[in-house]
Amino acid sequence: MTNQELDALRARLAARQGVCWIRLEDAALELWSLHSVPEEKIVARVRAIIERERSAPDPDLETS
Repeated sequence: MTNQELDALRARLAARQGVCWIRLEDAALELWSLHSVPEEKIVARVRAIIERERSAPDPDLETS
């Protein structure tokens, strides 16, 4: 993938931010209201997901 293609992909993903927030809100509300998952467990799960992503290797830095 070229840098130009990567930049275009990043721009398309950035444009989806609003949709991502709606999906997160929908999932959190369903977990809490329909499945009775405690707020603390939902927040902890989201934090764990973020931490897992933060500690993942950066594919831009990996060599083949």
